[in-house]
Amino acid sequence: MIAGARHHTGYWDVKITTDRSRIYKSHRIVYFLQTSQDPGLLQVDHVNGLSDPLTLRLATKNENLWNKLPQKNSSSKYKGVSWDNQHKKWRVRITKNKKRIDIGRFVTEEDAAVAYNKAALEHHGKFAKLNKVE
Repeated sequence: MIAGARHHTGYWDVKITTDRSRIYKSHRIVYFLQTSQDPGLLQVDHVNGLSDPLTLRLATKNENLWNKLPQKNSSSKYKGVSWDNQHKKWRVRITKNKKRIDIGRFVTEEDAAVAYNKAALEHHGKFAKLNKVE
């Protein structure tokens, strides 16, 4: 049976009633049950972006942000890519340790997406969320 309720963010919350009632994200409970490790102050990240309990891992807040999907309100369908109206090219940026890094500008959106992928692997390592370039 499903426990808890869906939070507005899309995650499931489960309330555990003890002497102090507390609400937990269900993936944190699943991680604990699978590993016997308390995530503590770390976040529990979904490796593939899906709620698959077999792909959970611990991550810092920054590492978890690196693994996000592209924003839906962006001018590009690719993560880290946006249209630079002033230069009439596709701009690539990536963030690491709260600092924005400009990668460059590219004629095609696909070239920009490939450049982002290369930078993401360099700066984000195993937490990189790569673009699927057509």
